[in-house]
Amino acid sequence: MSDLAACVATWRADAAALRRCGETRAAQLLERCAEEAMATDEAALGAWVPEARAVVRAGCDRRWFVRRRQEWAARGLARSTERGWEYRDCAIPLPDADARRLAS
Repeated sequence: MSDLAACVATWRADAAALRRCGETRAAQLLERCAEEAMATDEAALGAWVPEARAVVRAGCDRRWFVRRRQEWAARGLARSTERGWEYRDCAIPLPDADARRLAS
């Protein structure tokens, strides 16, 4: 779980506790803040990219992604779907221009 996700989980738990104590306005404010924080985090991470497209975009071998898969999944940057693995746009490295130049 990321630091932000942990923080949001705490806010949601605090909001539930506030609601039980009758502090509905404060609870609603915390819940709104949690939703906005998660939406902002989601937008910053970028779209999900299928593994085949990620391999082409990065110029890396598929095995390169496989080696990083579990770590990235734990950080919310990779996920397994019924169509295969997907990676967050922000996790996909840019191709190395110098390596491409040397290869040609």
